[in-house]
Amino acid sequence: TVKTYLKSGIDSVAQTLSFDSLLCSSQSCKKYWVFNTGNDTLTIQSMQLTGVNASSFGPITPSSIRKIAPKDSFAYTICFTPLVGGSLSATLKIFSDDSIKTNPAITTLTGRKDSADFLFAPGLLMIGDVCIGNRTCLPITFQNIGTIADTITSITLNSGSGAFAVTSPIPPIPVAVGGAADRKST
Repeated sequence: TVKTYLKSGIDSVAQTLSFDSLLCSSQSCKKYWVFNTGNDTLTIQSMQLTGVNASSFGPITPSSIRKIAPKDSFAYTICFTPLVGGSLSATLKIFSDDSIKTNPAITTLTGRKDSADFLFAPGLLMIGDVCIGNRTCLPITFQNIGTIADTITSITLNSGSGAFAVTSPIPPIPVAVGGAADRKST
């Protein structure tokens, strides 16, 4: 829980709301508390997410104008649903009827998405002419450019004729972060 203190306006800025690391298509939501420690009603007019990764954070609910009575608080919900892997951040701007302090108040949102992302090389295998009864082996490389280790559990070729096969090694094939797995295709 993160607290931003308000005195009929924003009193504290540069707070950070951090989300735990997520895998794959996970989502994490947290409460973001706004406190009015002043003697006047505070009106939160709007909240805006900005920055390169802003689309990975939100929605903020409720999104309607909110009045917070003196000495009271209100909890907003902010979700982190990362669209890309790695460390992500955005800026939350809180606009209010504050006439005393900096407006908007700024909060940094941070989160991380861990994933195993594979590159396949070469993208196209050119086998060329092969005589009946013979075979040609070509290397295929799967490189893990993600942030966590993963295991290749199966490999499927769409050759249509059944004339092609992955010959070695057979899955499961563990691949470390930054690692590669070389296979042979015939």
